[in-house]
Amino acid sequence: MYAMIARLDTDTTAKVELDNGRTGYDDVFREVEKKSDPDGGAVGESVRAEMELISIPCQVEPLTWRETQVTPGGDNPASAIKLITHMRYLESDGLIRDDGLPSLRKGDRLDRIMNKHNKTVQQFDGHPTGMYLYSITPSSHGLNMADPKVNLVILIFTNRQQGISA
Repeated sequence: MYAMIARLDTDTTAKVELDNGRTGYDDVFREVEKKSDPDGGAVGESVRAEMELISIPCQVEPLTWRETQVTPGGDNPASAIKLITHMRYLESDGLIRDDGLPSLRKGDRLDRIMNKHNKTVQQFDGHPTGMYLYSITPSSHGLNMADPKVNLVILIFTNRQQGISA
């Protein structure tokens, strides 16, 4: 399987000018701001900007995958998808920071899951109702005893957009 992920572009989002001198990205709470609802409603429109989609080979955990398949559109408040990928895939795509950790960030959006034939297996709604990266956990140091390195990364996506971690 392949995860198609849209990374949050905080720089472009921060350049969006909103009312009252606000910008599209709140540096204090590290989250995307919303435009005020012109009708005076409580829910505004997200000004989230995203980078181009990236494709990451991954394994989809069966239990949480089944739960999202059962609900209409996978939009259940308890929905979560657990993906496991290898560090070498992230390294080959330039998605590793200088400190050796993945550059994926909390708030990146899972767009869809594809099979090896480039067919969509599961499509997720766009923002604000999509599946967002909730946690990134380096895991498993492999079998190299002389120079152990993290070789697996666990990505958990939930249907609730989160604030962005540093």
